[in-house]
Formats: sequence, C-alpha cells, structure tokens
Amino acid sequence: MRGAAAALAAALALAGCATPGWDGGVPPPGPAAEGLVPQGSTAFANADLAVLLVRLAFEREDGKRFANANRIPQPVRLVPDPRFDGGLDPFLVDFAAWMDRHAGIDLRLADEQAAGAAARAVAGRVAGGAAGEAALPPAPGQGGIIALRPVSAAWRDRAAANVQCFFLYGPPVDVERYRGEGSLVDRQEDDWTGRGIVTVYLPDDLEGDELAGCLYEEIVQALGLANDIPDLLTSIFNDDNVHLAPTALDLLMVRTLYALSHEGTEDAVRAEREARAALAELNAPGRSETARRLGLAPRAEALAYARALESARAEGGGVLDAGRAVALRGRVAGAPLALRCA
Repeated sequence: MRGAAAALAAALALAGCATPGWDGGVPPPGPAAEGLVPQGSTAFANADLAVLLVRLAFEREDGKRFANANRIPQPVRLVPDPRFDGGLDPFLVDFAAWMDRHAGIDLRLADEQAAGAAARAVAGRVAGGAAGEAALPPAPGQGGIIALRPVSAAWRDRAAANVQCFFLYGPPVDVERYRGEGSLVDRQEDDWTGRGIVTVYLPDDLEGDELAGCLYEEIVQALGLANDIPDLLTSIFNDDNVHLAPTALDLLMVRTLYALSHEGTEDAVRAEREARAALAELNAPGRSETARRLGLAPRAEALAYARALESARAEGGGVLDAGRAVALRGRVAGAPLALRCA
C-alpha cells in the first residue's frame, strides 16, 4: 500500500464527496514493452525467505494478523472501472504478460464481455441482489477479480494525505461517501478476505510513473502479499517508494505464495514449512550454505520505522527519497541496514 495504513483506516471512517470520474493521466508503456528485467537478487537463505513469505501474507503493516493468507485464485481478471475509458488497458495487458513470464501468474485484462459480467456481478453483490450473490465471490476454479476504481485526489488530500493509492478486500465501494461506524478497512476485511475479489483505488491526479508504481504495487499486493515491511529495501513491499516495479525478490515471493497448498494458506506454521519446500525448488541460490541471511528487523522495530516514514513523508509533502529512508532506518533501529539493494 503506497501510504500509511493507520491514516487510511481513519480516513475511511469519514464522510466524503461525490464519486469522481477520471482526470488522471495514463501510465507509461508496460514493463514488457520497455524490456524491463526484474532488479535485485534472490540469493538469500531460503529459510529466511520462508519467514518473509509468512510476514508478507499473514501480517498487516499496522501490526495485526490475518487468520489466512488471502491468495486470490487464478486466473485473475483485471476489471477497470468504465470511467478509465480504456486508458489503463495497454499497460495492464503488458504487465499481465510480464507477470506471466516472470512469476507464472495467469493475470489477464477482462475483455469487454467479461468486464461487463464482472461489473454486473459486483453491482448485484453490493446491492445484495440474488444475481450478485450467485456470481461473487468467484466459484472454485473460476478465478478471482481485481477491480480498479478511481477516487478523487481532493478527497485523498483532505482525508488521507499520506495515502497515494490503496486496495480493499471486496467489490468496489464508494469510499468517499462512507459514513458507517468504525473503519471501512476492518469491515471489508471481515466480510471479504479470502473470497476472491479485491478493489484497487487510484486517486485521479496520478499519471506517468506515479500511476504505474501504484498499479504495480497494489495489483501484486492484492494477489495475497498485503503487508509492507519497511526495511525490505530490495522490494516494492515497503513504503519508501524507491522501487517502481516488482523486483526479483518480489516475484519469487509471488511464485512461493502460489506454490502453497490450500491448507498452507490457512495456517502460518504450515505455510512456512511449505514455503521452505517450494523455495528449495524455486530458488537455487538460497540453498547454498553461503547464502546471505535476510536479517529483517523484528516487528516492533519495523512498525516504529513505518511510523517514522509516515511522519517524514508528511513533512516532505508526500515525497520521501531513498537517502532519507536509509537515514531514518539507521536512526530508528540504531543499527546498520538489515538489507541493502543488490
């Protein structure tokens, strides 16, 4: 999530304004079109990477835990809101092909007929209609849905200035009009985790690389790696916005997540055991006795760093460069960085 979980949770308990159209721009050519090669290394001990997988899939950046890993089933259909008017489609098609090549994930842009059916199913589910109940969540073997929906930048700036973009479990909801009690984040997780549909929300002032970065991170995290780990610097699964596209380590984590059995997604202890076995096949460098240790900070320290990042980003008008993130990491931990970019 490109922003702060606590700020978002508070913001989603507030009233908003009218649902926007899309005034944002378009992303650049996708990673396959640009010949992007995943950056970084996976030469870390597989035992440490198995622990990392559990932290990414079972923990939240606010310190809470999921009961299950919320892996979305394949094939995963990307369903942009009609208000994007097709502007995201070329990037999404390219990104889907790149993810298939580098992570083995069946990610696809829904064609017009499938997108229409998904949109009607979403609308029916939100309204509580029988047709929607029958269609969502996707039946076993039918795959999952990642919907994409615009939100107004004005609402974001007023209610959640530190949040660049975010996702919620479940079908699209009008976050700007939410007036219920408590956090909408928690309500959506209670109702929809593990049910095969996630919605990515994009503020309508995004364009270019900033928009691409949001699409990369939120779609990959929506697959089931929802946690941000601030000191995981060779990754998009942190909150310093240094990496634009998924790194080699990120893609290995996606492959490992999808190698788990269904039972493995329901129990963190079993997930770690199965992840070790999967990584023995997927990551030969991690089998070596000389493989580097990952050495992530304990959860309490990681949460302290996340809070420091949030404050520093607020002071900088939402921008935080890599050098600032490194300095903060050293100050909060009082120790050298646990993991440097390879």
